[in-house]
Amino acid sequence: MTVPEAAPSGPLWRDRRTQQRMEQYARAAAQQTWSVQKQQRAVEMRLRALSMRVFTQAARAAQPPAAVPPAPDRHGAPTERAVRAAVVTEQAKGVLAARFACTPEQALFLLHEHSRRTSLPIAVLAHQVVRHRGLAA
Repeated sequence: MTVPEAAPSGPLWRDRRTQQRMEQYARAAAQQTWSVQKQQRAVEMRLRALSMRVFTQAARAAQPPAAVPPAPDRHGAPTERAVRAAVVTEQAKGVLAARFACTPEQALFLLHEHSRRTSLPIAVLAHQVVRHRGLAA
């Protein structure tokens, strides 16, 4: 009576050439997958750039927000203005995060970059973003 041999743990290759071909096919499939993912990321970046261009044109077309009237108490006026600006900035972050499907930190970065490029204060830009969202809705 003969004892059966243990089955090999890896795949059975008929010869070296078949093994090389199979490895080549696997590398080609992985490279093709990587190429498709790279193309998808490029399309997403182009769409975001186009959306940002449209956003910029709309922001330029919008009128600046009306000035906030000063509070009757002279000492509380800067604090109230700062709180209102912070609230509107948070709203703008939410609008941008929803529109561009990004995190609030990335949305704030977009606000900062756009503010720097256009020399508009962030509070004014945030008002424009919130107002534009209100008109579109």
